[in-house]
Amino acid sequence: MVNKKMIPLPYPFSLEEELKKNSELKMSDIEMLREWCDKQQHLPKPSNLHLILFLHSNYYSMEAAKNTIENFFTIRSHVPEFFDNRDPLGSKELRQAFNVVFSSELPGLSKHGYKILFGRLMDTNPSHYSFEDSNKNIFMGCDLIGLKNGTCDGYIFIADTSNVTLGHVGRINPMGMKKLVMYVQEAIPVRIKGIHFINTPSVMDVILNMAKPFMKKELWNMIHLHSSLKTLEEYISLDLLPNEIGGKAGSLADMQEARINEIDSKREWFLEEMKYGKVDESLRIGKSNIANDLFGVEGTFKKLDIDLHTFFGNKIYSWNSNMASQGIKYEDELKNNPDLKEEDMQMLRDWYKKQPHLPKITDSELVLFLHSNYYRMEPTKTTIDAYYTVRSHVPEFFSNRDPLGTKELRKSFQTISIQVLETKTPEGYAVLYGRLIDTDPSNYVYNDAMKFLSMVLDLWLYKEGTTQGHIILFDMKNVVFGHAARLNPMGLKKYLFYLQEALPVRLKGFHFMNITSVMDVILNMMKPFMKKELLDMLHTHTTLDTVAKFLPVDILPNEAGGKAGPLMQLHEKSVKMLEDNRDWFLEEEQTRRVNESLRAGKGKTATDLFGVEGTFKKLDID
Repeated sequence: MVNKKMIPLPYPFSLEEELKKNSELKMSDIEMLREWCDKQQHLPKPSNLHLILFLHSNYYSMEAAKNTIENFFTIRSHVPEFFDNRDPLGSKELRQAFNVVFSSELPGLSKHGYKILFGRLMDTNPSHYSFEDSNKNIFMGCDLIGLKNGTCDGYIFIADTSNVTLGHVGRINPMGMKKLVMYVQEAIPVRIKGIHFINTPSVMDVILNMAKPFMKKELWNMIHLHSSLKTLEEYISLDLLPNEIGGKAGSLADMQEARINEIDSKREWFLEEMKYGKVDESLRIGKSNIANDLFGVEGTFKKLDIDLHTFFGNKIYSWNSNMASQGIKYEDELKNNPDLKEEDMQMLRDWYKKQPHLPKITDSELVLFLHSNYYRMEPTKTTIDAYYTVRSHVPEFFSNRDPLGTKELRKSFQTISIQVLETKTPEGYAVLYGRLIDTDPSNYVYNDAMKFLSMVLDLWLYKEGTTQGHIILFDMKNVVFGHAARLNPMGLKKYLFYLQEALPVRLKGFHFMNITSVMDVILNMMKPFMKKELLDMLHTHTTLDTVAKFLPVDILPNEAGGKAGPLMQLHEKSVKMLEDNRDWFLEEEQTRRVNESLRAGKGKTATDLFGVEGTFKKLDID
């Protein structure tokens, strides 16, 4: 028989205390399980505490405990992405994972007497998230918690998913998910009593669709989704949660620091455990196990039936898209604009640096503001402040702009088409064209449509920079009174304010084509918020003949009477451009907002800008 070294323990252990704690635990069962393990020459030599945990987690069923032991050590030996290279001080990937995902035990017990594990993303940037390293990090913490606590009545796991996006989902593969689920179901020596996801975004549907094919009914029935903390309170006292989640258990930062320090202090144990805690397949009786025997062949899940189509539309997207192209350079803007002077730019730089509430503004962005105001300094300053202030205080248009991760945006992409036409007018004006593609009014949401429009225009300005002017053209074909009923005066006021006071473009025309009688209702709602200059740019068209007086009809999509190509082909190209630049939108939302606490004088609010919500209920619309 091979003489093996027993797997060490990271904490002191008392067999007597465990026997006192568990009336069902018998020394004879421990000895019987030890004898069985000794006869399995391929297995490592578990400690008495390991054996007790295997027995206890299986409610003292001997055969079930044997199966769990086999699965535990075999999986940990054949899933190196989760269980190898666990040196907490020597692995760069682990150090990053420690800062990306927090997972630890909370103080206190649930209302049913179970210990509570809690996890949350700390770094929300999907590019920093690794599914494999995050699980390695989590299991390292779980190993220490389990061996420190010994036996207990059970654990519940609470995951705050508020920061999870489709960018994170894109970094999960089905094979990795299968390995994770199999380990939790078949191998981990704990009594799992519940899995709770709180603050759940819509993307949780995708994650669960990935996991469900591998989950047994028992585990599936333990999963609970909570969109708010109210339903979680049935299971735990909310005071047990971290401060940031609404509890009183302490700050996440302090908990995370303590957790990392604890793992670091057990470095020698992790190195020893990796050395002595693996199976030796050459000593296994019969056919040796390999990863393929356990999980199937890598890659066989490419055709796994995960219902993403119903969640996102009719195609599966590239999750890991980076920005497709860089924005226009300041040097190019200097070449393109003879009226642009470096001394004006320096004056503007000096001014904005003295505005502590404003975010960082690039030279290329400053050029847009100067150009849109025809290089007049004071109007430019006013536009800059209005631009960032509005975007900070109108979240319905300028927040949650993940083109892959926002369910409402995905629906808007299927409801309307917004695109900058590929050909400019003879005067050099860019044309922003919008049209319904789903005619059902119940699917139209004005705020999401304006968000979509703003994203298209924002990205165009970032990539293309200044131009001679812009024309906005809305094709009203298929717009009915049901759509008009879904507009609200406050929403119209907010966007028209932004268009007139903040958007850094030279607006040259505001056109509505293919109008019907419903246009009168819409204009009656809009006009109270339009200045004379914008009203003078407003043109309505019942036929293409009058449209042709302002722009070449050929530049329109085929369905609108032009020759630019099929509408849906152009639409898909526009949406893909947003998807390919997903990281840019995420960064913009995180970094390009005002800090009202730093504004000189009184900070502004949405009420200061637009008045009190609801004051337009009695607006006299005929």
